[in-house]
Amino acid sequence: ISPTSQPPPNSFLLSTVAAWGMAALELIRCNCSVTVEVGGKPLKADKTAKQFGVQVVKVPTGTTLKVQGFRRDIVIAYRNLRTVVDSKIQEGRLGFVARDGMQVVLSKAQPTQLHAILKALRGEGVAAAAPEATGGKGLGIGLSARLPGSGRPVATPALSQGAKQARTEAEPSQGPPSEQTVPRISLCDLSKEVLEEFMAFVPAKQRPFLGEACKILEEMTVATGSALRFSRDYNGTVPPPLVVRRVQRQAALTTLDLTGFEAMTAGASKDLAEGLEAAGGRGLKCLRLRGCKGLSDAAVRRLLTSCPNLETLDLLEIPRLSNRAVQVPLPALRFFAAGSLGRAVVHKKHTMHSERVGLMAGRIDVVGGKAAPESQVASRPQHPSLFTHSVVGQLMSQEFLNDASQASALLIEGRGRVSPPLTHLVLAHCADIEVLPRLPPAIQHLDLRGASLQVPEAAINGWRPLAASTQLQVLNLAGNALLSSRALLACISSLPSRIQLKALDLSDTRAEGQLFTALLTQAPELTHLRVSNCLALTNAQLAELLRGLRGLEVLDIAGCGAVECPLSDLAPAAAPVLQAPPQTPRATTPPPEPRVTAFGRARASAPAQAPAAAPPPTVPRAGMTGQTNATRQVLAPRLRLFGIGRTQLSQPTHLEFTRRALALLAPSAEAVPGSLDIFNSYGTAPASLL
Repeated sequence: ISPTSQPPPNSFLLSTVAAWGMAALELIRCNCSVTVEVGGKPLKADKTAKQFGVQVVKVPTGTTLKVQGFRRDIVIAYRNLRTVVDSKIQEGRLGFVARDGMQVVLSKAQPTQLHAILKALRGEGVAAAAPEATGGKGLGIGLSARLPGSGRPVATPALSQGAKQARTEAEPSQGPPSEQTVPRISLCDLSKEVLEEFMAFVPAKQRPFLGEACKILEEMTVATGSALRFSRDYNGTVPPPLVVRRVQRQAALTTLDLTGFEAMTAGASKDLAEGLEAAGGRGLKCLRLRGCKGLSDAAVRRLLTSCPNLETLDLLEIPRLSNRAVQVPLPALRFFAAGSLGRAVVHKKHTMHSERVGLMAGRIDVVGGKAAPESQVASRPQHPSLFTHSVVGQLMSQEFLNDASQASALLIEGRGRVSPPLTHLVLAHCADIEVLPRLPPAIQHLDLRGASLQVPEAAINGWRPLAASTQLQVLNLAGNALLSSRALLACISSLPSRIQLKALDLSDTRAEGQLFTALLTQAPELTHLRVSNCLALTNAQLAELLRGLRGLEVLDIAGCGAVECPLSDLAPAAAPVLQAPPQTPRATTPPPEPRVTAFGRARASAPAQAPAAAPPPTVPRAGMTGQTNATRQVLAPRLRLFGIGRTQLSQPTHLEFTRRALALLAPSAEAVPGSLDIFNSYGTAPASLL
């Protein structure tokens, strides 16, 4: 595209591309040795680079110094130079110090080259007539153009425009114009209007990477970003004032995730609350403060006051919080989590496989204590939260909505009611919860693990705590050791008949055989079931669960000491089938009874024929000799994960035989020698099952 040609209609992008190739005017190039230090650490040079040295380029915003030979573009404007060290020019060395502390040192260069670089940066003796290069006409976007075909000087001041034109006429360019060399420019050479058009075509997930290029792109990325999260690797190095300034700049913020940010203390929360109010905290929908152990009731209440339209609130792993922390109106709240999960989930320090299967390690202290050994599992966290059962009624109460205008505004928005539409409630290891609270009607996910629920034996027959939960799909009663097996059965049986429970956790409870048998009729649609550390579970009851719950996908029996090996005993072996040649009639005599060895290998004492009746779904068993295949019934066709930690099935001498038997009983299942975290530690909200 010629600098003087008129762009076709609606071709703003074509004009921008043309400007990129013609906006910069190279003044000086010096091939020499260059070292760059940022924060006292030298940057590594790109060994594959074809050019090493510096360039002095004239751009519309001024004169810039470009460093070549590194993996990233290094561009320093002359106005951003703080110090120029020119005392060693005669030795071939020249140094620059930028305002941000970056140091650039040139060495092994000719003194005349270094003097020419300084003159070019200062605009002395350099004919930088960029407007004349386009005949006095720009490109219409605030950028000047460089004369096509003009050569690039090397370590000498730029020639005048007349000399360039004379040389162009004497030495015409070789090849078509499309093959001419186009100088490289950076995004910081473009105006703000062009960058805004450019950012409109960049996907939202890639904008943070462009924000590292320059301050203008960073401001654009921050202003349009809707989420602010800090990596766990840098949570300890980021000061709270930096978080406050970032929140103030991000006006469109809807998600603030400060998980593990221990530097957020009660004093720093005051500045953060003020920053949220200044940035319009009413647009914030998700606030995660998990692991901010320095917060108190007053600090959390101060933060919640500045963002009243929250839909997701995560207060897990904050010790010593009580009901006073949430004594604020939260009319839009849907997900509320408080207390402590009390367990450490295996992350990347082990293997990616352990993270994929949700492998769970031993319980740990809330305030960061060491994990307990596998043989010693702590019953509760050392510093649990102080929430009681009244916190549920407090969240659902309307007494905090004293402002009539606020209540009417909620009705105008179409919500139809002032009470929060709470659907997910997690109160983990809150030992002060002794009575099952009155639950909201829209509850779908209820986690009361580690609570102290109890009911007298005489009142069990009339106890129906979940009768009004018409939408409940996930129930976690793990660790409620004060509830008997009859009480647990009464709690599950109180669910409405039309409710299809999907996930159930009864780990560390007093569940017995009658309860396991009742699950086949009370919760036939279960897909996730945890009965870890239920000592009453036996092989017969495990077989009933696998056979009756046909949709079961994840099952955890870790710590169930009554389950014995071999696993092949769960399903009796079908009769071996004699593979006769084609067109040969089969006899209908009954087969002999097979013998089952200690490792589950079924061997017939004599060749037998297939029974006349159709057998249940079976799979052939590999490893048999001859033309006979021992078969076993498929108990769980949809089972994916089977947690068998701390049982006889997971012992080193039996693990391989357990996996072979599981391949026959559940062909799609994987035996995990550990305990499973079916809720993924609530890494997402709403919670996603394993």
